[in-house]
Amino acid sequence: MEIDNQLASNFTFTKDKELIFMDDDRHIFISISAFGELRKDLIDNIGMKRMKGFLFRYGWELGRTDGKKVKKKNIHCIEEMIEYGPMLHSMKGHVMARSTKIQIDESQKCPFISMEGTWKSSYEAAEHIRLFGQSHQPVCYTLVGYASGYISELFKKVVIFKEIACEGKGDAECRWIGKPIDGWGPEIESELMHFKETPIVQELEETYEKLLSERNNLAQTAKIHKKLTEEIIQGNDLQSIANVVYETMEIPILIEDAQFRPLASSGLVDHHYHIASQSLQSYLDKKNFSLFLENDQTFRPFTKTRMIETTELKRLITPVFLQGKIYGYCSFLFFASNKMCTDIAYMIIERVSSICSIYLLNEKSKFEAAERVKGHFLEELIGGHYRSKKEVLKRGNYLHLDLAKPYYIVVIRYHIAQYHLQNDIAFHEELLEEISHFFKKEKLNLLLGQRSNSLFFLIQTELLKEQAIEPFCEEILAYLIALFPQTSFQIGISMKGEKIEYAPRHYKEALTAVRMTMPTKAIATFESLGIVGSLINDNNKEAVLQMAQYTLGSLYQPIDERKHDLLKTLYFFLANGGNLELTAADLSLSISGLRYRIRKMEKTIGQELRNPVVNYQLFLSLQALMLTGELNLEQPSI
Repeated sequence: MEIDNQLASNFTFTKDKELIFMDDDRHIFISISAFGELRKDLIDNIGMKRMKGFLFRYGWELGRTDGKKVKKKNIHCIEEMIEYGPMLHSMKGHVMARSTKIQIDESQKCPFISMEGTWKSSYEAAEHIRLFGQSHQPVCYTLVGYASGYISELFKKVVIFKEIACEGKGDAECRWIGKPIDGWGPEIESELMHFKETPIVQELEETYEKLLSERNNLAQTAKIHKKLTEEIIQGNDLQSIANVVYETMEIPILIEDAQFRPLASSGLVDHHYHIASQSLQSYLDKKNFSLFLENDQTFRPFTKTRMIETTELKRLITPVFLQGKIYGYCSFLFFASNKMCTDIAYMIIERVSSICSIYLLNEKSKFEAAERVKGHFLEELIGGHYRSKKEVLKRGNYLHLDLAKPYYIVVIRYHIAQYHLQNDIAFHEELLEEISHFFKKEKLNLLLGQRSNSLFFLIQTELLKEQAIEPFCEEILAYLIALFPQTSFQIGISMKGEKIEYAPRHYKEALTAVRMTMPTKAIATFESLGIVGSLINDNNKEAVLQMAQYTLGSLYQPIDERKHDLLKTLYFFLANGGNLELTAADLSLSISGLRYRIRKMEKTIGQELRNPVVNYQLFLSLQALMLTGELNLEQPSI
């Protein structure tokens, strides 16, 4: 009652001008509909989110001002000071306010307060429903701000009020809870954002600065993109592209293939490559990136632009796509002495990636066209389609090849992994592209062709640079096995050709040699076959086969999987000179198991394998069948 009397005594009119004052603070009456229109205009002009903050801070200032006035009153009980607020709030026509729970703990250095209560007939809720209909969330932003500001001023600590029910949502009344910040959990974060909101003028200035920066970034990006496009038009390569980017950005750039092998770079010294490679590997190992398998190749792809941070450097990396596949990567490298990464670096690196894709697509098209010409020429050459040596040499000159020089023909046979059975055409193309990449990297101009499950090429001896042909083929084999670990490869090498018109003969030599490869020796030369290879030709092939089958007898015909194992055992036994230990090791067979097979073979052919005449004829027969392709000891014949 005492509080009501104080309120009435403080609500006075001036006698001369009929103005309204409360505690010497002039007040005005406005209708809630006018306030509702103001609220609507705020939403239309600055948006709902910013309007919430605006009204919350407006209410906070009203409550804080009334709190300062109450503290000047002759009121010594904190509970009465608290109750004074809702009465002021109600008397001003904002709402019918009532506290249902007030809990104060003054045992602490800073008193703790917890309040609960209700609001009825909220002017904000009424206007929101009138103008917008029912809301999905509480809408009494000034009321919440007023209560928060009033109690915070009394206790000199931030106390936040939050609506848990609202008439604007269709609830019977508004219900609220008030607690200090440290008494709330994550649910109060949206209210706290109202204190951090940037003034709209400052935000407009910041937005303008960002737009200006973006405009400058776009202008610089467009300038670089134009320069890079001109590089493509002029027919320049990846190294030229890297140089242009570095000259403009002054950031070291590295362009790599899908296995992170460098293709071009600029702004890097030699030891930077090692640092970049080691830091990337360290990052991949630390992050435990899963291996990505495609066409038997395993690599760790980055499918979008990403910043990689290690102790040595920062790498901004983006993929280079070619026909839907990751072909390589472009990276900006930021060492300790370099400038920091900015937004424009992200924009530029992605433009560089696009230009690299265009360049690589163009190069791929040119390369494939050239390789098709070379492949067709080699097919005709080994097929004996040219009538004169002069014509062959002339066509070779067109391809910058002097075919009058000595050469080898090499056949690479491969067995497609189960993974590729449904997509073997794509695998053939991928394999041809990789072997072509190997030759291109080694700067070898040679003729390359492809037939079913095999590649073949003609390489001149001068390109080997005093290296023997077998070590060169071993490098190729290691390269292919590393890229396609699920695929088996065998290589056959012809005799050295002195005359290009004998190319068909040397191709057949390479085919013959590749048939003699075994799992223990994937490379064979025609020269190593000795006289057997020379004796077998198209004229006597049937006679040789007939004699070989006669010598092997029922051990060869008809052949099944068990007899295939016996023939394989016989070949290794004879090739190892009858040494049981070596043969058992080659076959991964026990000595007792090997002895059993030997006895069974001797019984089948009716001959002792230790007889030198017998084993010599048997070995020649097996070689003859293998050379003609009638027998493949790698897989059972059917």
